[in-house]
Order: sequence, then structure tokens, then C-alpha cells
Amino acid sequence: MSNLNEDSIFTKLGLTAEQTEILYNMEYLKTMQDSIAEKDSKKYSLKREWLDRWKNEISSAFSKDISADNSSINWMSEPDLVEAVVTEYKSFENKTWVYLAVFEAMLFIPYYPLDFETSTKNGKTAKKPSKTYNSLKFSQDDRWATYFVDTLSKKVGVHNNIVERFRKCFQKSVDRLSGKTKNIIIAAVSVVAVAAITAATAGIAAPFIATALVGAEFAGLSGAALVSASLALLGGGAIAIGGAGMAGGVAVIVGGGALLGFTVSSAAAGGLAALGVFNNKDATISQAARLEVTIREILLNVQKDIQFAQKVLQKFKEQIKKLNENLERMKTDSETKNKEIKIIKENIEILKKSMYETEKFVSSYEIGAEVAENQ
Repeated sequence: MSNLNEDSIFTKLGLTAEQTEILYNMEYLKTMQDSIAEKDSKKYSLKREWLDRWKNEISSAFSKDISADNSSINWMSEPDLVEAVVTEYKSFENKTWVYLAVFEAMLFIPYYPLDFETSTKNGKTAKKPSKTYNSLKFSQDDRWATYFVDTLSKKVGVHNNIVERFRKCFQKSVDRLSGKTKNIIIAAVSVVAVAAITAATAGIAAPFIATALVGAEFAGLSGAALVSASLALLGGGAIAIGGAGMAGGVAVIVGGGALLGFTVSSAAAGGLAALGVFNNKDATISQAARLEVTIREILLNVQKDIQFAQKVLQKFKEQIKKLNENLERMKTDSETKNKEIKIIKENIEILKKSMYETEKFVSSYEIGAEVAENQ
């Protein structure tokens, strides 16, 4: 299975521009609902300010980096969004996308920093993510996502209990991969975007990493502008692949699909940039947990597609092998610091742990399916 068709994998684990537009509208309406429920007038105003800024950033990024023809995003009312989902669902043979969109929208947590602020201490100037919106908390949990899925289930038969299952599986994966016995929450801002910030503030190949994450259209940006665009575009964990897209019209990779080769294939061999996404533990855990949910809940429990789940798992194994090979090359690079190598090695171990657990689940599911078939 070494010659896997990567296009078919990313076609199923990606969203087209139209489906990405639906995802961002889900996130917008989810955040809008939260702001409406805010009783504190000052926090309400801040939430609306954040949402307006986010909307503007997304609108700009969508036309530049998502849409193949540079068309503008269509912001919809809730009834119009429902109809858009129904129309796309009926016209698109691959139904995986709607579950991936709901999953990413569920994980989306708004009010993350949209820019930098500069501080000076002991004569040294440093840039840190702005604290403008630090006082804001998202208080709606999964209520909007659950309500929206219930509406869709009545229209097109989407499984109406998926939000609860997605949340439970994701949190269980995060807890296991982080080594925590208590529940912790990986802020689904984009921890991938946070990894880009970490690199940017440390001066580590920031333009390269950001370009790999959000596409070539942002290659001309730098500093706060680059990070701001990255944060807005990657707010839901979706990773853009550039306006040209790829086979099947895929515009963004979701559901942890970036772990299957997107970031590695476009990276400089052996350099830290090749593993830039993985130099942040939260980013690694979040993407691995996303992929676990995608394989377990979407590909197997919902779609019962054992063959494709095995294909994705095999690709995951191959990518971990490539990461290990790159890590070994990094060890011989005199410019690579031991601390960086240690962090990346630890994150590869997280991916291995995720892969082993997923492999056990896929094997168990396959056995159960065989038994059911023979009864």
C-alpha cells in the first residue's frame, strides 16, 4: 500500500471553496449566537467587535486564498445556510464533508488574539499576542452545533447525535495524548496558527511556516500582518492549500488531514521548517485528536468505510516514518538546537501513540463488522 492515491485521501478529508464557505458561516453564526447571549454590555460590545474583525479577515482571506476565482464569501442567515448545506449535500456525492464541517465548527472557539502588541522590558522589545479580548469567554458550549445538526437531520438525514459523539471522542483523545487524567481543553483556535505565532516570535522560519499553513497568497506578508491573516484563516483548524486547490476542487484540509502529508510534502528536507507544525505540543495533540475522530466517528461509525479508514491509517503510518527520517537528518544539522530536536521527538511520539490507538480501533471495528456480516 505504498503507492496510495493522495488526491483521493485529500478529496475526502478536504472541503471545496463552497463547503469552506459553509464552514465559516457556521462559525460566524455560532459566535453571533454567543454574543447575543452575552449579558454584560461591555463584553457584548467587545464580542461584536471581535466578530466584525474576524469576519473582515475571513472575507479577505477567502477571496485571496480559498476561492479559485477570487470571488467574495457569501455571508448567510441561518435559514439560507441550512438551504446551502442541503443543496450541497444533495449535489455532492461524497458526504464526508458535511460531518467534517460540523466537527470543525464544533471545535471552533472564538475570541482568540487577532494581532500583536509590543512591550518593552529591560530595554528589550518583544511582541506578544494581543490581550484585547482575553476577558471574553465562549459560553455556548455545543448548543448551537447540536441545534444546527438537529435541523439538518430533519432535512437530509444527517446523524443527529454526532456532536455529542465528536466532542466525547475528541476530548478522550486529547486527554490520552496529553497524558492528563483530568479533562483539559485544547483551545481549538487554531493551535496550528498558535504554532506559527510561536515560530514568528522566536524568529524561526516564520514566513516559510506561515506560507505552508495558509498558502502562497500570504507569502508577501510578514510580522503582525502575516500572523493576523494566519490566525483569522486558520481559526477553525482548517488548513488552506492555496487558491489553485488540488484534485476534486479541495481548498482546505480539515479533520486532521494535514498530518497525512500536506505540511511535510511542501517543506524543506531535513530543516526545522519541515516539522514547523509539530514544534508545538498543543498543535500536534489537536491535529492527532482531530484525525482520530475523523477515522473513528466519521469514516467508521457514520460511513462504515473500513477500506478508506485503513487507507488513511496507512498514510498516517507512512508520514510518521517520514517525520522520523527528517528528525534523524536534523540531528546531523549543526544549526539545529538540541532543544528543538527534543520537542519534535516528543511530538512524534504523540503521533505514534495516536496511530497505535487508532490502529487498534480500526482492527476491532473490522472484526466486529465481520462478525455482524456473518450473523
